[in-house]
Amino acid sequence: MKQLSIKAHDGLTPLELRKFLRGKEFLTGFTLIEMMVVVIIIGILASVAMPRYQKTVERSRISEALSILGSIRTAQYRYASEHNKFTNNLGDLDMNVTQYGRYFNFSPSNANPFGNGDEPVAAATRDGGRYGGCSQYTIVINESGNLSASGIGSCAELSAILN
Repeated sequence: MKQLSIKAHDGLTPLELRKFLRGKEFLTGFTLIEMMVVVIIIGILASVAMPRYQKTVERSRISEALSILGSIRTAQYRYASEHNKFTNNLGDLDMNVTQYGRYFNFSPSNANPFGNGDEPVAAATRDGGRYGGCSQYTIVINESGNLSASGIGSCAELSAILN
């Protein structure tokens, strides 16, 4: 095997020396294999992260709905103190629910405010999206402030959040 004398090439940069030793242009950049590996890794990370992200977003939407339901319940009692009944019209309440209702449809109930505490006061119906096999479910708050849900089926995480 023939050895090259580096002394004969003094003054060359390492890149120029590599070009000389290989006898061809030295190309810089990424190979197709390297790019494919990076794309595969990003795909795997995205497939793990997206379901968690969707669950987190849905939890925040449920929290928003629970907060609004509590506000509707309080507004219903203020309305009942003046009219001796609840209303089933959001416009009658002293709050603007329409600005909040992006992910849920809210509907008050005209139950008897002097009942046994189990009468529903308001409901929030999820009207879009798909989360954990559920595309539509309803959360109801009663006079006592207790929550119940219907239509969640096999969505264990949703039922865990609501109970």
